[in-house]
Amino acid sequence: MNFVKTTGLLILGIMVIMGVTTALSSEESADWNIIPLMLELDAAADISTVNAEDIIWEGNVNLTAGETFTVTPTYPTGNTESFTFNRMTGLGALDAAAGDNAEITYGLYEYDGTVDGVTLVEVNGILNEKIDDNSYYSWFIGVNRNYRNFHFTDQNVQDGDTVYVDYFKVVEDPATGDSSLDEKIHSIIIHVSEGAEPTPTPTTEPIPTTQPTPTPTTGPIPEEKITLAQGWNFVSTPKYLADGSDTAAIFSGVDTDGHSIYSYDPAGGFVPLEETDLIRPLDGIWVYSSDSAEVPLTYDSDPMQAPPAKLLSTGWNAIGCTGSEDIKASAGLISIRNCWSHLIGFDAAGQTYETAIFNDEGDGTIHPTRGYWVFMTEDGTLAATSA
Repeated sequence: MNFVKTTGLLILGIMVIMGVTTALSSEESADWNIIPLMLELDAAADISTVNAEDIIWEGNVNLTAGETFTVTPTYPTGNTESFTFNRMTGLGALDAAAGDNAEITYGLYEYDGTVDGVTLVEVNGILNEKIDDNSYYSWFIGVNRNYRNFHFTDQNVQDGDTVYVDYFKVVEDPATGDSSLDEKIHSIIIHVSEGAEPTPTPTTEPIPTTQPTPTPTTGPIPEEKITLAQGWNFVSTPKYLADGSDTAAIFSGVDTDGHSIYSYDPAGGFVPLEETDLIRPLDGIWVYSSDSAEVPLTYDSDPMQAPPAKLLSTGWNAIGCTGSEDIKASAGLISIRNCWSHLIGFDAAGQTYETAIFNDEGDGTIHPTRGYWVFMTEDGTLAATSA
């Protein structure tokens, strides 16, 4: 989708710079830094519906819960690092509205070795611009009266929301340091509807067809459980499951509201699971629940089997965490320590992605029964850290 005005075709050009403090690319603005601003407006102060001097584009987008989009910034030149964002965000709506045919330029910014946020610097050739020491022009994304010009990753949207991508004049009070949105110059208005789940591409590997049909078990008492929040959940099983309790049928008691349960194949994308498909340790599984729920797990007690392992391909892979206790990411991924760049978890309670854990900095924690996206720089084998 292109952004079109009555005067003709406008190609969307967006430069997204990672970091809340980064210089603009134009020569006239090269010495000015982005000023991060996040405003919560009350109903009386809602300026989202105030008409801009120039409405660049207004239209509808259909977004998919659970879907993500990945970008590889081309600024600075030579960057190869990619970043994944939740589609059900204001930034996700803007990316969807821009479409495949629109020109989008992404930039990378790192602060002290870590990605510190996302900010829009340029849209349709219109740059953020300093006016004087107390005022400037800046692009903002507004969702439900929440306006911000950085850190868009948790600015979630839902069916029926309207996203305002607005270019404001911002004025700062030199006495208090408080900033306010003074004048709306340009606007992109995006009406959001929520569509179906991602349409999966069939995997090139055969789906197992000889697994036993699960029957209600009267055997061992479940040793653990997966706790589901309302909405999408990214989960895994931390150990081998017992025969008869080791297929996708373990989720049969969950009200999925008609949604499929998905695994992920790097070659083919999301793969809907049948009840007879095996659930293996180290596999990340997407499950939708219409309400909070619990899925009991019955583990295999046979000691005569090797610990789990999972082949991972270059690019994004859906994985799980083994064991019964939280573990540092560096320890949990020790078998692929030279093969992965970053790891992203999903907060089911907030329906948003968590801050990424990077291989070469810090040491975040990963949790049993949770699923994670891991980006592999080369193929590798993820080995369990617990049997």
